[in-house]
Amino acid sequence: MTDKFLKYWWTYSLACIVLCACEVFVVINEIRVLQLRYVILYAILGILVLQAITWVIALYKRKFKIAFLGIPAGLIVSALICLPPFALYALGTAGEGDDFGKQHPIPEGMNCNEPVESMQIDSVDSLDNTTWLRIHKGAQGGYYNYAYFSPPLPDGYLYIKCYEATENFPLSEQRIAARSHNPVRGHSAFGLAGGTGYFTIYEGSFGDYYAVRVEVWFHDTSTDEERMLTSKVYKMEGWQR
Repeated sequence: MTDKFLKYWWTYSLACIVLCACEVFVVINEIRVLQLRYVILYAILGILVLQAITWVIALYKRKFKIAFLGIPAGLIVSALICLPPFALYALGTAGEGDDFGKQHPIPEGMNCNEPVESMQIDSVDSLDNTTWLRIHKGAQGGYYNYAYFSPPLPDGYLYIKCYEATENFPLSEQRIAARSHNPVRGHSAFGLAGGTGYFTIYEGSFGDYYAVRVEVWFHDTSTDEERMLTSKVYKMEGWQR
């Protein structure tokens, strides 16, 4: 049994490189599937534990080349391959944000909805269309999840458009439309259209709130026609890169 750990010691470093590459891809492409991130993280931790066990076995078996050259070299190579993409991404996105929110203060007396802490499905009223759109705060400022409830819809997809509400300035136009894409299977009764979608607002910084008009659009795949289903004004902040 212990010999198998020594025989395949090099595969642990290879697996670690592959998993780190997956994590880099997930981070750079802003794939916010928390379960996927946990799977990758725990798999990397599991591999590191296996490497530690293999190192102990190598010492016990007096396989000093593996213990002091092979395994450390594998870890160093893994770090050299995996850390630069993280560092480049961090340098490319790090910053102090921008002043967009400060330059667009919410006018006094303007009514803005607040994104909710949870989706609060039970508060959706089929007779009150002002409750059909639910915006939920994401893990960081500027990250938002959304759900839309509607009467019957044909097959198609939902997507979001956002505008600064006082000047009608489009926000992260192409990125939000792409990220918020939410497939809808035709349904014949009132209910959740598609699943939970998400989008990120890039204009602004953490804590600098401004008024954002969020529009929900529907694309009918059978006719290629598009129409706005609803719009609401929210108090939002941007993701500080």
